[in-house]
Amino acid sequence: MRMAHSELCNDIPFSLQHLLQKSQLKTCILLLPFNLEIANLKNIMEEGTKLNIKLEKYVVLQGKLSVYHTEGFLGEGSYGKVVKCTKLDSEELVAVKVLRKDCFKEGKKEAKILRKILQLDPEKNNLLKFIESFKYKGYFCLAFEILDVSVFDFIKSRDFVPLSLPDIRVIAQQLLVALNALKSAGLVHADIKPDNIMFVNHRSQPLKVKLIDFGLAVKVSKLWFVGTVQAIGYRAPEVILGLKMNESVDMWSLGCSLAYMYLGYNLYPTHCIHGQPPDDVLKDGYGTQFKSGIYNRIQSLGFISLLNQILLVDPDARITPGEALCHRFITMKSFSGGKDNSNESSASKMVTDCNIHEFAVDQNVISSEEVGRTMEDAAESLPGEARDSVLIINTKIPSSNIAATFTNPLFQIKNSQEGP
Repeated sequence: MRMAHSELCNDIPFSLQHLLQKSQLKTCILLLPFNLEIANLKNIMEEGTKLNIKLEKYVVLQGKLSVYHTEGFLGEGSYGKVVKCTKLDSEELVAVKVLRKDCFKEGKKEAKILRKILQLDPEKNNLLKFIESFKYKGYFCLAFEILDVSVFDFIKSRDFVPLSLPDIRVIAQQLLVALNALKSAGLVHADIKPDNIMFVNHRSQPLKVKLIDFGLAVKVSKLWFVGTVQAIGYRAPEVILGLKMNESVDMWSLGCSLAYMYLGYNLYPTHCIHGQPPDDVLKDGYGTQFKSGIYNRIQSLGFISLLNQILLVDPDARITPGEALCHRFITMKSFSGGKDNSNESSASKMVTDCNIHEFAVDQNVISSEEVGRTMEDAAESLPGEARDSVLIINTKIPSSNIAATFTNPLFQIKNSQEGP
């Protein structure tokens, strides 16, 4: 779901005050979702407060293909509400997205994109299955298959305990398949985040996920004319800087989402794009001292290697979905000869073999300064008895320079002399 208007209202006054003081009106527009014009901001926010789509239980929604009975609300976003419904002809549960009346045009655009996605085989490519679109009392409605819970809500229900690497691997593989399919069709999702990745059924199909919410999806050829896309914290550098964009913006958002699953919190700030104070100021602060996360097992290196290739500031150097599907973290080729780790056997059953030919992908160095070896080389250099050496992840706090905001986390390996 996109940022609610209530959240937008809370953030705008500070942003306007701060930016107007600095006479950075152009930057101010960049901060606002969907390039809202300031002149129309008040009217748009007032319209957001009028989202009174009142649908009582068992209200009949007449679609083109089926008749739906409402059962209750599933969620709400800035564009409308999602309603749980039952199809009268089959008793099948579905989700119906009811858009605000002033979002009729956006609804038709989303329906057009969803029809294109139907041609990609949503089930095979882990994309939300679209059923139909119809009108209800002036509202534009979109009917979908009903899913379970978003990755964000699932992790939240666990008190933000991160997912395990085997689980992340299975989820990552499915999302890469989804992005590869979208890329083949010339489409960009433009709003990938944990909220828009949903488990199909986390009980009967624990790790099966699908990509949802194509409200901002667009053809690659038209991406330049859309303006600001993606949620802050998942927004690619080229989007913020107003540079040329392509499908690689989705890979950046995916990398941030995978990092969220691994850490249990966002890798980059989600409320602003201005970065942090300079490092020489932060290092002496009492409230800026954090312990490095310590992770046992050298297998974490494969995941970090993948993230390093996804979270590249240069979109042309960023790894593609097809290349990422052949990365050793996804294919489970271990550092010691290509055998699957026994602890990951359950995950390996769910990950399909990569049928895409191997790509020659340069590996990122572990450290941006003194370490010139790749992660794989560093892992191979460790003695056999040190396979359980600790991996220390130091997330570099970005400086106020906007380019430095997107500096990849600094990953270092420490060979424990005291054993695991």
